[in-house]
Amino acid sequence: MIMENKVDYILSRYFVRSYTPGRYNSHAMHIQPDQKVQISPEVLFQEVAGEIVLLDLESENYFGLDAVGARIWSLLQTGSKVGEVVDVLLQEFDVDRDTLETDVADLVERLAEAGLIRLCDEP
Repeated sequence: MIMENKVDYILSRYFVRSYTPGRYNSHAMHIQPDQKVQISPEVLFQEVAGEIVLLDLESENYFGLDAVGARIWSLLQTGSKVGEVVDVLLQEFDVDRDTLETDVADLVERLAEAGLIRLCDEP
């Protein structure tokens, strides 16, 4: 059950909305292009009107990803490395590589800090 007092709106660039009771950690992770992501088994997700709603069963927090965030999520689900996600998105969106790398790393970091994903160092 999701409690009403567990709502905190955060906008990350132009593609992530998250609803969670706490603030994200202030320490910066170092997301590497060769890292893969593992989705937490405690996370349920569903596409709704072109966006994705994520529910962390363990914490009872829920998150929303807009269309671009949903696309990134779908690429991460395939087992793609973070750098491969960036390469695919460069073909799909009119954005420079540096901006996209920063934005994807920011989203991946927020998802990891929220416990929705785990970063894997092995290739």
